[in-house]
Amino acid sequence: MIREIEKVQDVADVLEAIKTGIMIVDLNFRIIFANQSTAAIIGREWPMGQAGPDATCFSFIFNRTEPCEDCPVLLKSPFAVQRPATIRTADGMDVFIRMQTTPFGPYFVITLLDITREITHLRKIDLTRKELRAKNVMAERRRQEALDEQRFFKGLVDHLPEALILVDSSFTIEGKNKAVAGLLTPVAVEKCFELIGRREPCPDCPAGKGFADLDDVKKIHQLQDRFVTESISRSSSNEGGLLLFRDTTRQIQLIDQIRQQQQTIVKKNEILKSLVELSTFMQKEPSPPRVVDFFWDLFLALVKKERAVLVVNDMRVGNIWFTSQRGVAEAAMKRLTRAYLSREIQSQQKNALDADVLPWARTAQIFLRGRSGGLVGLLLLEGPVGEEEEKGLIDLFTEPLAAYLDNRLLSRKLEEKANNDPLTGLFNRGYLDQALAEEKQKLENFNIPFGVVVADVNRLKKVNDVYGHEAGDRLILKVSELLKKAVRNTDILARTGGDEFVILLAECTTQRVEMFIRRLLRSVFQQVYLEVGDGEQFPVTVSFGGAATDAFAPDVLMLEADRAMYAAKEVYYQQAERYR
Repeated sequence: MIREIEKVQDVADVLEAIKTGIMIVDLNFRIIFANQSTAAIIGREWPMGQAGPDATCFSFIFNRTEPCEDCPVLLKSPFAVQRPATIRTADGMDVFIRMQTTPFGPYFVITLLDITREITHLRKIDLTRKELRAKNVMAERRRQEALDEQRFFKGLVDHLPEALILVDSSFTIEGKNKAVAGLLTPVAVEKCFELIGRREPCPDCPAGKGFADLDDVKKIHQLQDRFVTESISRSSSNEGGLLLFRDTTRQIQLIDQIRQQQQTIVKKNEILKSLVELSTFMQKEPSPPRVVDFFWDLFLALVKKERAVLVVNDMRVGNIWFTSQRGVAEAAMKRLTRAYLSREIQSQQKNALDADVLPWARTAQIFLRGRSGGLVGLLLLEGPVGEEEEKGLIDLFTEPLAAYLDNRLLSRKLEEKANNDPLTGLFNRGYLDQALAEEKQKLENFNIPFGVVVADVNRLKKVNDVYGHEAGDRLILKVSELLKKAVRNTDILARTGGDEFVILLAECTTQRVEMFIRRLLRSVFQQVYLEVGDGEQFPVTVSFGGAATDAFAPDVLMLEADRAMYAAKEVYYQQAERYR
């Protein structure tokens, strides 16, 4: 409670120092008293502290000739009434105020609070939210000003909505109003700085050298999750000061929201610019490795990552076209590439690499897929992928990169049409030799074994001689159709001669080669016939021979598979008639 003030003039001096507009009118609307803050808020000249016979609240505040229709004084309201109003100043500016009219004996006390700044902040938020095309969320500033009962001057000060403290030159509290307990630390303290939880004066206190030159100097304090703005002015009654505290948490939050939204706009513009640059570069650059390097420079800066890996599939499933990395050792690259080439990953039976082959303890795995859903590559980033916003950012860049790589792979496949057999559409001998070289390289680099199976169609010459070459072609097509259904997407099926086919089995051992041949003989080519002549059924049989790199060197693999095939053909002709 402010110390006892015996003289009215002393109280008036105190009220003059308060930055809230205070006006006292009688029942005839005549102004009995108005402090300087009232004129400052309204923006009109007034001989403060003096009343005139024609000085009425409605003429002074609103420049009206008659009282307001909803005026509490006109209605003689027995309760405090609070309402907003807009004042047009002499220079044509709008000032938004909050008025509270409170009966006090034969008078009414009107307090004016300038809320123009709050309204301006709310309008700025509205404009910013329109730029972001989001919903308009207007934060309503809640401020409850409890002025239940007011007494003349002394009671008025005690019921001001702001926390008001009177201190001497040593910061000792000489008086405070009721609002202090609700806004600041509600404990019995002696010094003003103790109210904000400090044991000594703030190091940057504006009153550190005294209050003499201070007039409404602002300082912001953070009290846990709240912000309180302190207005410091010199006191007219002593050498100390008058401190006015207001809760400005919402105002500061609004300013912070504006700043964050502006940062979001800048970031989105940066993302859009980077996407345009990436798209332009992909359109004019034919080299995928150079495109990936350009992608790293843009993408890693935006996602704030330094280390990353990209493994890109080749035309043939189970082969690597190229890799690119930032900050990864060669040994780690070799380990994870070997794991990526596994049958489970390439056939999409697994959707993630095992943790023990990843280059970092926390690794985000993003599989790149083409438009048809096929696997194009794998992107690894150090650290986890966080919020939905970050995942969306990654998708914005990886999707066009995957589409670019998919298109480049498709172009290469179209260029490889010369490697297809014209009758069956299968790969020819040239493509098979290229694939064998790739598998040899995988064996040397990653110790991934492979095998080959040589298949020779039995009695093709008889079909050509007896039933014609058209029937012979249908026999070749029938065999190729059955073989295509039997191989995996990671394998290569090629026609290397008139009646000879070769199957390259990726990631395969001798045991698996033998199992594959048994499945072909027992399931795929069991009781298969081709209609020739006049309804005659010709049996479709094939002799197979295979070999794998766990038993033979890569250079002799085809010879060993041929030898095994001819051995199987001899066994076949022990049971079937040999034709010339």
